[in-house]
Amino acid sequence: YNKDGQLYKCYKKLIANEHFEPDTTIRPFLFENNYRKFYLGFSNGAIMQFNAGNGSLIKAINENEEDKDGIQTYVYSHTKEITSLFYYHDEDEYNSHNLLLSTSYDSLINVYD
Repeated sequence: YNKDGQLYKCYKKLIANEHFEPDTTIRPFLFENNYRKFYLGFSNGAIMQFNAGNGSLIKAINENEEDKDGIQTYVYSHTKEITSLFYYHDEDEYNSHNLLLSTSYDSLINVYD
């Protein structure tokens, strides 16, 4: 950690890929609980997870992963600008729970496990 206010790290071209139009902008930023990954919400409704060490894309959160144990579920991806992101982590002696919550101008609140 730099405590003198100097720039520590700069990630470039995080949105330069097939997911975005040229005018897409980064909106909320959020670290997960141990600061190894971070999430970005975008003006086009996308949410992406990145490696905090090198800035590489891990995954697009809104991509469908929906046939689990033969049960079809539906993901309603955000269609408008992401307004906020919240990461929840809880552990007890039996389980660890990690949730990502997102809100958007499309009036959806999404909860991702």
